[in-house]
Parts: sequence; structure tokens; C-alpha cells
Amino acid sequence: MSKSLIVGLGREGLALARFLTARGDDVTVCEGRSLAELGTEAQKLTALGAGLIAGNDHPDLTPYDVLYLNPAVSKEAPVVRDAQTRGIKVSALTDLFFEVCPAHIAGVTGSNGKTTTTTLLGLMLQAGGITTHVGGNIGRPLLNEATSMGKDDWVVLEMSSFQLEWLEASPEVAVVTNLTPNHLDRHHTMDEYAAAKLRIAQYQRPGDTLILHANDRYAPQFARIAGGRVLYFALESAPSDGAVLEGEMLSIRRGGYSVPVCALHELRVPGRHNVANALAAIAAADTIGVSPHAMREAIRGFTGVPHRLELVRTLGDVRYYNDSIATSPDRAQAALAAIDGPVLLILGGHDKDLPWGELCRAAVARCHAVLLIGEAQELIAGHLAEALASSGDGMLTAGAVQHCGDLEHAVAAAVRGARPGHAVLLSPACASYDQFRSFEERGARFRQLVEALHGDNEAA
Repeated sequence: MSKSLIVGLGREGLALARFLTARGDDVTVCEGRSLAELGTEAQKLTALGAGLIAGNDHPDLTPYDVLYLNPAVSKEAPVVRDAQTRGIKVSALTDLFFEVCPAHIAGVTGSNGKTTTTTLLGLMLQAGGITTHVGGNIGRPLLNEATSMGKDDWVVLEMSSFQLEWLEASPEVAVVTNLTPNHLDRHHTMDEYAAAKLRIAQYQRPGDTLILHANDRYAPQFARIAGGRVLYFALESAPSDGAVLEGEMLSIRRGGYSVPVCALHELRVPGRHNVANALAAIAAADTIGVSPHAMREAIRGFTGVPHRLELVRTLGDVRYYNDSIATSPDRAQAALAAIDGPVLLILGGHDKDLPWGELCRAAVARCHAVLLIGEAQELIAGHLAEALASSGDGMLTAGAVQHCGDLEHAVAAAVRGARPGHAVLLSPACASYDQFRSFEERGARFRQLVEALHGDNEAA
């Protein structure tokens, strides 16, 4: 019987505890939160028969054979270094899932667009009559479902850089949507961040497929390590094999000739970045054997994923968009580009040591106001001041940059400042952890605030 220590609870830690105890492992969970803070999570562990070390981030590792890490736990954490020094195996849920899953796996990673691409690919496979399981970083650990999956099923797995760090396997079909600066507070450099992402293709075999964005600067680096064939998707240049936007048509390219999938206007989620996401899903679905007709049906029925450029409400001819998923400046910049008309942009939260220049220049050009919240208010205000000083012309003025503190005050300021034809966009470009437990909680709070507005545009 193996003695396993799970470091960090959360969704993945609980799923690991459930799976490991069911197979007979002696399981203990180590969690920095106290028993009072854990609440019902502690009760669930007790019901499983797992031990719990609460309020301790670094227990004695002597009794344990293997250490399983929650994705939130850095590989630089003292408990991880201690385990490596002692020669204790370090693993994670995703690695274990690859070991026990009998089904085919398609993995999706990238800095932006992972969830949209994962969701759309899953819908395409389902439309094609394939038994499909969608999960991973999208919020649904699939470990406890793995043993009931069939060998002809397909799993579509969203994979973050944190989940890839310990992985020693690669999916049959690997999709990399793009690679731009993100999580540098954890990975420190782009080289380290790229190295984590590269693991999605590092262990691919000759029969496997890697799908890359043709215009991404890191695509050649990924292509060099590919063990199987490489396909591309592109908004502009036409790859000989993959998926491409040709005029107003999303098409599959096979050996240099085109097979149409759907017209651009049939894609119901806004922004060129979502066109790229759809093309990535098309390339992957075609590789797996889904017909263009099934892909088109999935695209036509897809209205987006919550917290991703989600139109919450139109009130007094003002549109309110929830893009809480935008935890990096480049993602917020893509959202800003997707919205028509003047924008009141809500920015801020916990900064991840990412570059702000391009977003701030775009905000100066496009925004009627920028409303700042959270820890990063002063930091962002400084970057906006630089962009305003260097801009010859733009919509934003220094007086329209407001320190609001929290989301409630930012929405109230947006209501006061918005005019017919404007859009209010929550696209924070920061992590949520300074004021919320997750980007989902932040987006849900924004939605509540917007839905509570009166018809005369006065806050309730």
C-alpha cells in the first residue's frame, strides 16, 4: 500500500484524495488553511478516510512514498525541494490521469483561448457522434471518471502550465493556442514559462499530432520537438495542412486544397482571437475524424463560455461585458479590440509581473474611461500615465483614469460615466486573488452588480 501526501486541497486535491483512497492508498492531505477555514472540505476528507494536516505547508515527509501537488503549489516550494532531496517521487493529478485513462486524449494549452478552444472541440466531437469527456483546467477533474471511460472515447483536456510542469506524457493530439507573457510571477522568465508549455508535446510519438498557431513566435520552438506530425491554424497565411480563415470562410486545408467548414458570420463569439480559437478546434477535430458538417453545427450552436467576453446585459443602449477570465494584459487587449465603440474598461487585481505597455496604449486610443481596482491600481495608473504622455492623440484623458478600489465602486462609476453606444468591459488583466477567490467569483460578482441596475441606469 502506497503512502501518499497531497499538498494543497482545492478541486484537484479533493479529486486526488477520492481516487487514491478508493484504490487503497494511505492518503494524507497537507493544507495551509486552518480547519475553520476549510469547513466542509475537511469533512469531505474525513468521510473518505484521508488524513489531514491543516495549517501546515511543510510537514515531515519521512512516512511518504509519493507527493502529489495541487497546481497552485510552486515547484520551488520548500516542501517540494525537501521531497526531491529525499528522493520522494513528485507527481500531480494530470500525470496520474494519463497513467490510468484508457481513452484517447486531446490536450489544449496556451496563454489565451484554452477554455474556448477546449469547449468548442468537445462540442465538435460530440456533434460527430464521439463519446467525449471535457475537463482539466476548465474546472472539472476527470480522474475519478477515468476507469469508466471506453478505449474509443476521447478526452478533451485543458492543460495549464502549472499542470504541465510535472507531466511525463503527452496527448495524442496537442493544441497550443498561442504563447504570450503570463504567470511570470510563478515562472519568472518566458523561457521557464515556455519550457512548461513545451511538455505538452515533449513525449509525443510518431503517430501523434501537434497543432500550432502559424503566426505565433514560439511555434517553431514547439515544432522542433514534435515527435509526430505538425499542423497549423492561421488567420492570414494559409498552411498546406490545418485550418485557415480564407476571406469570409473558415476552412480545412488538406495537402494544399481547401474544404469549407462555415462562414465567418456563423461564429457567434466576437473577436479575431475567437476566430483563431475556432480554427484551432477545427484543425484538431479534423485530425480526430470529425466531419466538416458536424464542426459547423457545433460552431453555429456555440455562444461562448461564461466570463469570456460574456454580454451580461444591454441597458440604456450601454453594453456590459464580463471578461473576468482576462488575467493578463494581452488578453484584455484582445477583448478591447473585439468591442465596438467607446469602452469604459475595468482593470486591476493582483499583478503577475507582465508587460503593460501595449494594453495601456490601446486603452488610450479606445477607452472613454479606465476604472482601476485592486492591488495593482497604482502600477496600472503609472503605465497609463506613460502611455498618455507619449500619445499624440487618443480618446482617454488623464481625468478619466479613476481609482475605484473595488468592483462595486467601479461598476457605479461606469454607470455614471457611460453614454448610449458605450460598452462597459470588465477585463481586468490581473489575477483575482487580492479580492476574490477566483476569476469566476469576480465575474459572478460583476454579473450580480450589473443585473441589479435599474432601467434608468442608476445603481440599485
